[in-house]
Amino acid sequence: VDIDVTRAMVACQKYNFKAGVISLYDRAKLYQQILQYQMDNKESDEIVATCQKYGDDDPQLWIQALSYFSKLKSSDGCQKEIQQILAYIDKNDLLSPLLVIQTLSNNESTNLDLLKDYLIRKLRTEQKQIEKDQSEIRRFRQE
Repeated sequence: VDIDVTRAMVACQKYNFKAGVISLYDRAKLYQQILQYQMDNKESDEIVATCQKYGDDDPQLWIQALSYFSKLKSSDGCQKEIQQILAYIDKNDLLSPLLVIQTLSNNESTNLDLLKDYLIRKLRTEQKQIEKDQSEIRRFRQE
């Protein structure tokens, strides 16, 4: 059954049929719009779930989600979400540590422990890479 997507979207939005809106966006691979719809409706759990579901196809979703949570007035209620997002960003090297700091500094109430843990992980990773590089340099000099 072929449906008129535009009409279906208008009807879903008119009657506030969330599942229909999400389904139509999903069908059209409009992942950014799914995330924006959830942000507009302040659906924190769904935002992270959307990033987990579509983030491999569109890594920008994770960055967009971090930006969203960093701008909330009280970030205390979304520490778990920020931790999940930072873990993914770190694992997939989506942002430099400086950009993460700048993004999270948009909110005065951001818990610094979240940032501290992220930076410690990042520094350890960088230190391991430096040690590996130094070992390679020594090996090349000996050859």
